[in-house]
Amino acid sequence: MGNDNSNSIEAEEKWKKNILLKPLRDNPPQLYNQRVIQADIERTRPTLKCFQETKTRREMEVILTEYCHRYEVSYKQGMNYILAPFLMVGITDRIDLFLCFQSFLELYLKSTFNDEEFGSLQCIFRLFRLLGQYHDPTLSAFLDQYEIVPE
Repeated sequence: MGNDNSNSIEAEEKWKKNILLKPLRDNPPQLYNQRVIQADIERTRPTLKCFQETKTRREMEVILTEYCHRYEVSYKQGMNYILAPFLMVGITDRIDLFLCFQSFLELYLKSTFNDEEFGSLQCIFRLFRLLGQYHDPTLSAFLDQYEIVPE
């Protein structure tokens, strides 16, 4: 039985390596907006213990930076909040974190973070506002009155 377990672990490691093709770097080159990434990480769920840990913050920075390099996209504010839930559920392996983050962005948010004008994101904000107007016109009018917008 022990042999079956070690074989499945080896198979899983080979699968991960084949998916990534090239290994994740411990210190990817900095992006032009690396300070934005660092500032966003500091603001990510600051009341939760795991996000107060230096190791967690470092993992987030490596994954976000590496993703932007690999997929040739600019880091956009909000990507940190996409990564955060994977850490919150206890995923600690860097490759697993990267693959979950990458897969989620590709499957569900493919066009949200890939244009410089944030066109997709602006569209989402408009739709969110329309949903508010439809489902709770009073609340929507109150938010409009005080210029509280989805952005």
